Amino acid sequence: MIALLLTWVNDRGNFGNFPYVDTLLKNKTKNELISIIKEMLERVPELINILERSEAIKSS
Repeated sequence: MIALLLTWVNDRGNFGNFPYVDTLLKNKTKNELISIIKEMLERVPELINILERSEAIKSS
């Protein structure tokens, strides 16, 4: 999952549409999603940039 996210972040132009990601995530609880995000950040700390950007956009 992390490799997939990194590909999307770094090369969106070559990234296909993966509707199954919605299926994988839509039934997760808020706590499960937070846990997944935290695990992804532990494995790939550079992903914090995505959270920081989303917070900056929300604050604008």
